[in-house]
Amino acid sequence: MDEPRALRARAHEELVRGDTAGAITDLRAYLDVEPDDAGAWVSLGTAYSAVEHHAQAVGALARAVELDPDDADARLGYARALRAVGKIDDAAFQLLQTNQLTPKNKHILHKLGVAFYD
Repeated sequence: MDEPRALRARAHEELVRGDTAGAITDLRAYLDVEPDDAGAWVSLGTAYSAVEHHAQAVGALARAVELDPDDADARLGYARALRAVGKIDDAAFQLLQTNQLTPKNKHILHKLGVAFYD
């Protein structure tokens, strides 16, 4: 078995190259060994979203937010994944939390407006 750090590095390289399936495989293996790496959960959730496996993205990004509730990028990704599975109210809540972390961010405010409209 590869060393955890090597798995994480290879997963990052695979994401850069566009090998989403390889990155997902390596991130899952890495997270089996290092389950408290919030950044790896964000990467996994982002990879799942890229291949439209939104339910899996929700799970991965929820874990990332649980581990690091102050990570605005994790919350934004989580909100996107929640919206993709039709959980609009939950997505709006995550966007509200993201807005508290990054006040007056026009991008977040726009997403929040869309969520409230939906």
